[in-house]
Amino acid sequence: MRRQDLAPGPVRQESDPVAPARRVAEDEGDHQQERHQQPHRGGRAPQHTGDSGHFDNDTAADFSGTLDGAAESERTGILREALLRTISAVEYLDSDEAAEAVAAAALIAAQCPGGALVTTSYGQDEPIPALPEELRGQAVRALDRVLVKPSELAELWDGSGSGEVWRAGLAELRAVLVAAGG
Repeated sequence: MRRQDLAPGPVRQESDPVAPARRVAEDEGDHQQERHQQPHRGGRAPQHTGDSGHFDNDTAADFSGTLDGAAESERTGILREALLRTISAVEYLDSDEAAEAVAAAALIAAQCPGGALVTTSYGQDEPIPALPEELRGQAVRALDRVLVKPSELAELWDGSGSGEVWRAGLAELRAVLVAAGG
């Protein structure tokens, strides 16, 4: 059991009616198999996404693993690179790059006043060092780019029927970052 599983967190609103059952299955050790069995309800749902949280997708979970596998001194650079890849995307923005940028923005916002701690079991286990304030502005620009066409992640969410909930989550992240000087 990961330490985030033990920490109290905010009450999660379920946008996916099978998410509670999926979490029970994950607790029973079927994590990998269940995460890849997603329902499809009208339109093309974002692949491997069961909820609208910033870490509720395979790419963000893998990004967390990358952070955990890196030395603490390298984690700031990994976050910065994820943001800059998204900011610099002129043409089509791949959903994996966008999901990493959203996850990075959530970790940065967690260190801001009013920012929500990342308590999901898909988040990183290892601590994130105190981050430089300039990352806040980069996180805002990356979130803005994720929402601008052409963005595969935005298209997938909008086509899933849960785009409004997902966009509201990004708007909350963005507001925290902007209020903190981003």
